[in-house]
Amino acid sequence: MACLAVALLFCVSAPLAKTLLGSIGPFTLAGLFQLGAALAVAPFAARGGRSELRLGPGRRGRLLASVFFG
Repeated sequence: MACLAVALLFCVSAPLAKTLLGSIGPFTLAGLFQLGAALAVAPFAARGGRSELRLGPGRRGRLLASVFFG
């Protein structure tokens, strides 16, 4: 079910990006998409959820680095 949700959101993001590029720069738009992804994962990472998403000592840095460099 999660894979279908991700695929659906990915398909929706392309037309949305095309319409937003008229008013927002490409780097700003990419940053907004990365920020949205980080905000979507953050509650699962902070409270537990699935063990793959929990933030341990090493994973917190990886998440911050992927948001920053993404």
